[in-house]
Amino acid sequence: VSAGPATGQHHAPGVGVEGGGDVDGDGDQDAALARSLLGAHGVTGKVCSMMVPAALGSSNPFENWYLPLEDGLADCVAALAQQRERAREMVSLGLVSHVIKALSNSEQASKLRTVCGPLVATLLSCARDPHLHGPLRDAGVVEVLKPLCDSEDVRVQDSARGCLLLLGELQDASAQAAMQQSVSVAAAGEPGHQDKEAAGVTGTTAGSSKQFAYDIFLSHKRTDAKDFARGLYNALVLRGFSAFLDYEFRGDLTELGQCVARSRNLIFILTDNIFNSAWCVHELESAVEHNINIILLTKEGARWPDESGNPSCSFPPDHVLKKLPPKVQEICSRKSVQHSDEYYGSFLEILMSKIEQQAAEEQQATAAAGRGATPPGAAATAIPAGSGAMAPWAPGPHPHMQQPHGAFMLSMPADSGAVGVGGSAMLAYMPAMQPALQQLP
Repeated sequence: VSAGPATGQHHAPGVGVEGGGDVDGDGDQDAALARSLLGAHGVTGKVCSMMVPAALGSSNPFENWYLPLEDGLADCVAALAQQRERAREMVSLGLVSHVIKALSNSEQASKLRTVCGPLVATLLSCARDPHLHGPLRDAGVVEVLKPLCDSEDVRVQDSARGCLLLLGELQDASAQAAMQQSVSVAAAGEPGHQDKEAAGVTGTTAGSSKQFAYDIFLSHKRTDAKDFARGLYNALVLRGFSAFLDYEFRGDLTELGQCVARSRNLIFILTDNIFNSAWCVHELESAVEHNINIILLTKEGARWPDESGNPSCSFPPDHVLKKLPPKVQEICSRKSVQHSDEYYGSFLEILMSKIEQQAAEEQQATAAAGRGATPPGAAATAIPAGSGAMAPWAPGPHPHMQQPHGAFMLSMPADSGAVGVGGSAMLAYMPAMQPALQQLP
């Protein structure tokens, strides 16, 4: 497989990448080659045959190529299901029933703690295809997933709720509205001046008549972060935010700048090759030009080259940023939200608080404009050092979410011995303080 892209040989002619592919080049050939090989060698059928004994908890290593779920089979199934044609093939081969057996097998309950996430993510991927909704319901997916909506694992919970949402089985008005808004505008393409109302474009920004199509625009390099972006899209919609993801977009890709301009926020997912994408850089430039709130998000494991070319930098270094258009260089040097797989729940809380904070500032600016008052941020009220006063951190909730409680900053006298910024302040750390920490320079 690795030899194909390097030599330029063995590429299957006419094999494209679902959803438009990676419009920037090399990812197209890699993905096309992988998809061609998967189909040519019947990998989907072999994986499905492995699921039979695995789902039943078989201990016979020679029965149907038995491979324990926790030894990579669940991840393999989840990866295959990301491709629509593979998902349809898996459903036709009975894979969904095998996944349900695995999730329902009480004897494997302890083992499934490590593989429940990929298995439920497989069902979510299948549910993205409307043609598979009937088979999923018939197989009993709804009954299996409802208890998992209360899982302690945020990723399992989100995948279960996302699948039920797509199947029309999740009773959550805010998530339903966010999905409808996200899908209706994306399916119609970027609405023009005459058809914005028909496409469901709503909302205005403070002090202007500007209307928004999306709460969030997700900008990412597909070859680096397509699965991550899809998971993030699902998490945002479930929390009541309409979101743009190019997989769902049916318009002309040249309209992406307009889509950015009609979004309240742009989440720019920093990965190894993001700056090699002319499209992603264009999206970032559009956000700057239209004064869109930009949230940088560094995906865990991303690395950039140092001046010697070694991929050792966990954040884009200056020599990388200097190659970008001047208008975006300063933006990319800001502090980013750090993605963490191990602490995924905390990561999501921090990210959502960033979005909530922007929504609160818009609401406050709108209210101030109505009263003729100075908008928030125009002048800050200082708390005297050493006063001991507590300034509450309250970003204001998004209409569909609740803000965290208990986070605060405590100002201390300069001679108190407290450790902090300039030796004059101390941050009282609590679990709910994590989002506030992300606001610091």
